[in-house]
Amino acid sequence: MELWVIRVDRSVGFSVGSELSPLLEKLDFYNFTLTSNEQSLVIGSKRKSDLESVETAISSALSNLKTGSQGIAKDELFKVERGWNGLVVNGQLDFGLVGILAHISGILAAQKISIFAISTYDTDYILLKEDNMEKAIEKLIEAKISVE
Repeated sequence: MELWVIRVDRSVGFSVGSELSPLLEKLDFYNFTLTSNEQSLVIGSKRKSDLESVETAISSALSNLKTGSQGIAKDELFKVERGWNGLVVNGQLDFGLVGILAHISGILAAQKISIFAISTYDTDYILLKEDNMEKAIEKLIEAKISVE
């Protein structure tokens, strides 16, 4: 499944999470985070057309904007980073466990592989660029870390 990481500036006055909810529900995976500065969306699907639909919907919603409230250029208001894939850390990890992600990221950092981590109540996801997947899986298996 291909994953895309999307950033929409908070100043646009457009709520990605609420405005795109019907499109997001059709995806195999999505994670939405809202901060004071940005709306960050990670989307995943086996069908590239689903990912493109989300990108098109955001682009269309922003099409009338020339600049953001801070004078931000339009291309800075909306960014898409394509070509990610993800690994799931197997097993439900108790909140009392310490250092799991640090251990995994340390193994991958030693191989010069950067990660984007997402955690939910039950599951930790390690996102990697597609071209790093094979090497990452090999090194994690060597370290006896169970991922899928």
